[in-house]
Amino acid sequence: MNEIGITGEVVPHLLRSNDWVIGVLLCSFMIITYVFAQDKLSIYQRIRQFFFSHEHGEYSVFGFNDLLLILQCCLLCGLLLTFCYVQEPTPRYTSEHIFLLWVQYSGFALLYCMAKWIIYRFVNWVFFDKKGNNIWIKPYFLIISMFGVQLFPAALLLIFLNLSAFYCCIFFAFLFVLANFLLLYKAFCTFFKGLHGLFYLFLYFCTLEIFPILIIWKGLGLTNSILI
Repeated sequence: MNEIGITGEVVPHLLRSNDWVIGVLLCSFMIITYVFAQDKLSIYQRIRQFFFSHEHGEYSVFGFNDLLLILQCCLLCGLLLTFCYVQEPTPRYTSEHIFLLWVQYSGFALLYCMAKWIIYRFVNWVFFDKKGNNIWIKPYFLIISMFGVQLFPAALLLIFLNLSAFYCCIFFAFLFVLANFLLLYKAFCTFFKGLHGLFYLFLYFCTLEIFPILIIWKGLGLTNSILI
């Protein structure tokens, strides 16, 4: 018996159709609103101190608001990475698979941030003085926090307008490169002043930035093959 009809095209999974995605976006909005309402002046002072290296006012190195913004950043990183993955021309995933991907990517993002913080603390403690170490770690948390804030409008546009994963990757890569460039600038101003320090700065950043990224990339590929 001949079948009547044509084979339909597989439609990529739409994240905006999942209730938990809306919940993540709502939680991100609430976190950003709460932190800026409570700590707006402090954030402005920290941004100013970042670009004027001679100004190092006293503020908490790691407070509750920092923890909230870092958590929000990791949740959105996981959401955008999930968006890129499910937009590929592969068979449709179930809602449970999508949720597992988001938990996996968010967990890796949080692990990446915390692991880098520990490594920075240890390496800087070995090679540099305590004052420089404290100065450095403050901009590190600031950059991660602002990275997450910038991801929020991007997540809204990409998910609700159903844009191509290409635009998501471009925007994510742009923010990631910008964040690392700012870290590079701050490391140069804090630890490696002068042209003679450029060589050591290159070794410092290759070890503490590129190597962890390669490990996370391999780890994501391995867990994707296991969980999905």
